[in-house]
Amino acid sequence: MRNLEATLKKAGIYYELYHHREIFSNEGALLVKSEQGFSETETKSLFLKGKDERYFIFFTFTTKQANFKKIRQLVGQRLKIIPANDMQQITGQKSGAFSPFSYDQSVSMIVVEELLS
Repeated sequence: MRNLEATLKKAGIYYELYHHREIFSNEGALLVKSEQGFSETETKSLFLKGKDERYFIFFTFTTKQANFKKIRQLVGQRLKIIPANDMQQITGQKSGAFSPFSYDQSVSMIVVEELLS
């Protein structure tokens, strides 16, 4: 994982950095949103690994379940969820506070289309 904060500073891009406790459920996301005054949509991410050893990050709403059949059709292989310890070792990020930014090109992102609208 690249250092996103350093990249943004170097490019002169304005950002705000928020810290929050780990979130593992939609209820937890709503609680943190309320506590910290966040106004945006709650999302969740899954760090996945394919049979060919490639990594993927899947993003969707916290209220939606991942459709693994559809994901498999999209990437052409069955994917499995990476255990939290392995994910942290690979990405440097903790489960429950996973950023959608700053990965090298070897990690593919899968985003549910509704998140983009």
